[in-house]
Amino acid sequence: MYSKKRMPAASGKFYPQDSSELSAKIKGYFPEGFHAGEKLIRCSGAIVPHAGYVFCAQTAAQAYEKIFRNGTVDTVVIIGPNHSGLGESISVYPQGSWVTPLGEVEVNSTLASDVLSKLGRNGDYLAHIYEHSLEVQLPFIQYLIGNCFKILPICMKDQSMQTASELSMILKEYKHDGVLFIASTDLNHYESQEITLKKDTLVMDAVIKMDTQELYSSIKQYDISMCGYGPVAVLMGLEFERSVLTGHNTSGDVLEEYTSVVGYLSAVLT
Repeated sequence: MYSKKRMPAASGKFYPQDSSELSAKIKGYFPEGFHAGEKLIRCSGAIVPHAGYVFCAQTAAQAYEKIFRNGTVDTVVIIGPNHSGLGESISVYPQGSWVTPLGEVEVNSTLASDVLSKLGRNGDYLAHIYEHSLEVQLPFIQYLIGNCFKILPICMKDQSMQTASELSMILKEYKHDGVLFIASTDLNHYESQEITLKKDTLVMDAVIKMDTQELYSSIKQYDISMCGYGPVAVLMGLEFERSVLTGHNTSGDVLEEYTSVVGYLSAVLT
C-alpha cells in the first residue's frame, strides 16, 4: 500500500528543500574545515532535538561534531517519538530507503528483520510517513559522510518504561563498532523560559546520570512535556559508560521571546 521509498515530509518546512542551500546551512553549524574521521567509531549514542533547524540545529550539531570527529559510522539506529498517532505502538521501518535533498539512504533490512523477530512484531510504514523526528537527523549525517551508511528507523508511540526497557534489551546486541544510536527528542514545551529551564535541568540531570527511573519520575512529578522520553530511555538502557551534555537552548533564545518556549538538548553517550 505504501512505497518502500520514504519521501521527505519535513524538507521545505523544518530544513531547506534545496540541496545546495541545505548543505551550506549544515556546514555553518560546524567549525570551519570540520570533517568526519575515517575509521569506524566505537559504538556511541546521541540525544538530539528535532525542531526546525533555525531553532535547534546548532545544538544538534554539537553532538554530531563530538561523535564524528572520532570517525565514521556504517549503521545508524534512529529512535523517535510518534507525533502523528499513526501506525503501530512500536514501528520499525522494515525495508527500502529514505530520501532527503542530500540523497537516498538504505534501510538495513537485515537488522530490521532481526529486531522485528525479537519484538514479535511486523514491520510498519504508516507511522513514518509524516514523522519528522527521525527524518531531520539524516541530513547532518549525509553531509558529514555521504550516503554510504544504513539506517534502522524506529518510531515509538508506546513510550512506557517497560517498552523502552524491552527495546533496550534487544538493541544491546547490536552495540558494535560503527553503530550510532540516536534518540530524538525535544524537551519542555510552551511554558515560560524560567519554568522550561528548571524542567529541562531535571531531564538533563537524569541524562547525565543515565538514570531511567529518575527520568520517568521527574517527568511525572513535575509535568514535563518532553516528547521523546521513551527514545531517550532506550538509549540510557543500552548501558553506555558515560554521558556528556553537548548543548542546550530554547526557542526563546532564538526568537528573543520568552513567554512560551521549547527546550532543546544534545548529549553524547560513549
